[in-house]
Amino acid sequence: MRAIEIPYSGELLLGHLVAYGLVIALDDAGVPAFVRHSAESLSFEPIVELADDIDDEAIAAAVRSTASVAESAVETDLVPGKSGNDRRSVIWARGSYANDTSQAGTVVLRRAELVERASATDGRALLGVLAGLGSPASWGPDTLKPPHGSTALDGVLGNHTSDIVRGVLRPARAAASALEAAELWATAPTKGPAQLDKTGWAPAGTQAPLAHQWLAVLGLGVLPVAHRPTRRSATPASWSTREPRASGLTLPLFSRATSLARIRVSLGLRALTSVAVQADAGAALVASAELRALGIPEVVMFERLDARGQGSSVAFSFRRGRRVEL
Repeated sequence: MRAIEIPYSGELLLGHLVAYGLVIALDDAGVPAFVRHSAESLSFEPIVELADDIDDEAIAAAVRSTASVAESAVETDLVPGKSGNDRRSVIWARGSYANDTSQAGTVVLRRAELVERASATDGRALLGVLAGLGSPASWGPDTLKPPHGSTALDGVLGNHTSDIVRGVLRPARAAASALEAAELWATAPTKGPAQLDKTGWAPAGTQAPLAHQWLAVLGLGVLPVAHRPTRRSATPASWSTREPRASGLTLPLFSRATSLARIRVSLGLRALTSVAVQADAGAALVASAELRALGIPEVVMFERLDARGQGSSVAFSFRRGRRVEL
């Protein structure tokens, strides 16, 4: 047995996603791993427990493997040979042809091919990224918006020149593919400039190595997007309220080691969003009782902070989380 404390406070959404992503990477490598949260610390750091006592080199190799498998999918463009802002990735591609619906079918088909290739090569971690990011919206010029089809955690999204692929996936995947064991748990580089979080899953200015950001992206695999063609797509554990107008994410705090399968089931519970949306106090009490009965005595709520943007920009980040006892 081995317990690894993720080097981020449980008050940071980034830390939880890093823990989920590490478990996914290890699961892909055939190493059983579990998540719990520190009961001794006020900042309730996520902890990954390993059934096998493997060393850091084996863990780094598992992370490098997920990055290598994902290279083709992350780097593939709709039109090969472009550079800079002219590159429009297949894996994201939501805003690429918003004004040219004749190309919508091509975009969706190319994206589907990524899923087929990932399925054929048993790239479960990559399949999780694809499900967690969402896929292109394709239902007509009057309703097509870049955020539709996207995960509710995509705060990098602005337009076709500012997206989660160019801002996070590509640089983070490249760094993870060269990850060394000695770099695995350091939040600041031993050489070179400090790397700041680009995901928006931590407050501005948070230092987070690109390899950790890659693990956080892998963590999206436990939060697959559900598509709803007549309105914005849904992400598990995410919520929004009208009065007062707010939105965010609620994650469970696990008091005991929890498997990847159980994490996925827990994050899909409607009760997680019910405890956050206080419009119906009775429903919130019922939801709290349901979560406690399932071994979830506490949750942490992350409120989304919208940034002021222009035009199609919908950039946002997440505030520090608020721990809530049920």
